[in-house]
Amino acid sequence: MGYKSFIKNQTQEYIKFSKDVEARAKNYKENYIEIVNRKNYISCGLTHNPVAAAKDNYLWFLNNCMQMQKIHDNDEYISIFLTLTLDSQYHRYIKKSKRLNKKFKEENTIEKGYKLLNDSFREIYKNFRVNRKHTKIHYCKAIEFTHCFTSHLHAIIFVKKEHLDKLINHIKNIVKKNKLGKEYKIDVIDNIKATTYYVIKYINKEQNNEDENSFHLANGWKKKHRIRAYTFSYSALERYVFKKVNTILNLSKNLKNEVEKNVIDEVLEKCNIRITTKKMNEDKTYNLKIKRYFNDDSKYDVIVNRTRTTKMKIDSDKLLELEEKLDVIKSYKANKSFFYINYQFFDLEKYEKQLEKLENDYNDFYNSFDFFDDEIENKLKRFERIISRHKAKKGFYNSMLTKDEFIKKFRSELEVKTYNYKIDNFTIIDKETNEVIYNKKDYVLFEKLEDKELEEYTKENAKKIKVGA
Repeated sequence: MGYKSFIKNQTQEYIKFSKDVEARAKNYKENYIEIVNRKNYISCGLTHNPVAAAKDNYLWFLNNCMQMQKIHDNDEYISIFLTLTLDSQYHRYIKKSKRLNKKFKEENTIEKGYKLLNDSFREIYKNFRVNRKHTKIHYCKAIEFTHCFTSHLHAIIFVKKEHLDKLINHIKNIVKKNKLGKEYKIDVIDNIKATTYYVIKYINKEQNNEDENSFHLANGWKKKHRIRAYTFSYSALERYVFKKVNTILNLSKNLKNEVEKNVIDEVLEKCNIRITTKKMNEDKTYNLKIKRYFNDDSKYDVIVNRTRTTKMKIDSDKLLELEEKLDVIKSYKANKSFFYINYQFFDLEKYEKQLEKLENDYNDFYNSFDFFDDEIENKLKRFERIISRHKAKKGFYNSMLTKDEFIKKFRSELEVKTYNYKIDNFTIIDKETNEVIYNKKDYVLFEKLEDKELEEYTKENAKKIKVGA
């Protein structure tokens, strides 16, 4: 397939994928969800505007970059603009000639390239050491697609001037070790106040694009490959607080200059915020943590109560790592030549018994999971294919696990601890009039599987209003 045909087909595929996803979300929100005010029992529906949501995401990213710039705007810090690319084997077509790239490998999927970039960047900020001590650096990171839809990474990194050379060498070492693209760039921004202009100039605004097809192209690419577009190490204000306050008070409505006007600053200037988190423990006890954003001169009080619970879930990155391990396990029986090449290292009879046991253990392991979604199950089925490229390791059978150990080991490798937050209440109060502008508890959400259920609720409680209940 030629370059133009490939781009055309992929573009149409991403646009269609995005439109289908957003249409389903719109249909569900507008036709199956209803919100009822507990006080007056007036119902209203939800709206779905993905273009506006994407614009808010870009605005949120940009404003957090501005906040970090403000924090590090002193003689002690300097910023760099980093671009990481993937090696030639990840690019289907050559950028200049638009011809098929002979070095491209089919197994180097967009997801695999995205993971490599993320893992490499994680090494940069997690393993940066000065005098053998970990040194924290703040960053804003964005993932975009290239000419043939592979990923590349842009990041703004703030670092102390005295550590600049060490950080640059550290980045170069990781690029070399992980075999990233040679077209990576490290631009030192001498004037830290110019950092935000680099973001605006070099980081694509496709997610902030009001052109429908341009939006759906970027949105489809991101959602089809499960790509997180924006990440930052520091947030001046929790996202959910910003989103709710901005939605209720419309603080970004008249935002014209996205560089000089920072809507996060507007929220912090106009709101006195208190967030109380109830952290649930495994023994069902809990601890309280209170976080405040003080502003006595603010116009509004924002009071948030939430509960944090712990949950174990499948980590997709760990699942990809496990895939290779299980592929190796399955290849022992598939690659019959292994016995003839390496049997002299083993007691063959003992090895075959161990192999049979391992095969049974694997089947038990596969069938023991009761929490797989379709995607994970499909990936596990890939472990069944015959893979001859893997080489057996000498003495492998001596380190084989028992059935229970085998299952337990891979469960622990797949699972990761996550925290879920439930907003118990969210209140916005006008301090001058003491009027409650918004109270989450005033609203109840219905899933309109049956319209009669909503009608009965509304009629029943309408009677209570009349009798003063």
